Amino acid sequence: MKANRIFLITTVFASAMHFCNAQTIDVKPAPAGITIDGNIKEWGDNLPYVNDNAKVNYLITNDKTNLYIVVKTKDAVKQSNILGSGITISVNTRGKKKTVNSVTFPAREKEDPSQYQNLTPEQTEAKISLTKSRWIDVSGFADIKNEQLDTKNAYGIQAALGYNDGYLTYEEAIPLELFHAPNPISNEWVVDIDINGLIRSETKTIPVVYTNARSSIGGRSDAGSVLNNMRAVRVSENAPKGKLVSDNDETAVTANKDFKVKINLAKL
Repeated sequence: MKANRIFLITTVFASAMHFCNAQTIDVKPAPAGITIDGNIKEWGDNLPYVNDNAKVNYLITNDKTNLYIVVKTKDAVKQSNILGSGITISVNTRGKKKTVNSVTFPAREKEDPSQYQNLTPEQTEAKISLTKSRWIDVSGFADIKNEQLDTKNAYGIQAALGYNDGYLTYEEAIPLELFHAPNPISNEWVVDIDINGLIRSETKTIPVVYTNARSSIGGRSDAGSVLNNMRAVRVSENAPKGKLVSDNDETAVTANKDFKVKINLAKL
């Protein structure tokens, strides 16, 4: 128990330091005529901000309508991560650690992650073209009831990938009105940019080891349980011993890399 407490305190402290060390940006107004298509030429030759740990260049900006996030990376592992599991942009309009709104594109698909690794430039471009039909995952928006959106959706959330000179590029636009932010110009926002790691998903078929009315992991249950590597999987109370059931197992292939940025929106 003592070791668990030390681990929890250490984790919370590290998270707090990560938040406190976040870079603060006074956002500049976005240029006119922005098109979210993965081509970032309208943002200039170089994205002005760098995160060495995540190995990305990035830009955060806004106009009267949208918040824009632009990212590019030449790192092969980060490119694989983005193609397979996407980038999650999380925004807190009240400037605290808790995430309020998030958008992930492209949404992760349960496919063999190796198909996104060790790609040639031609293969990378081919994978990018397929992301036009991938979903956008969203959470925390009061006006949006669905957790997945098409890239052409009624809410105005836009995201796209591109590829140029060896860089994988990412563009995203989120309408400011979706945040319902109090005093958006006066309050400091926190943006978390998370390059999601690749995940391998496997469906395992396992036998029912026992069935009973009380779960081995505590509390009362109307269903039995399957012991699976010290994890209990719920099954029907009428499932006979020896019956095969399916259980999804996920394994991290590459690590997530995220960083936080405090921003003050451009006054327009």
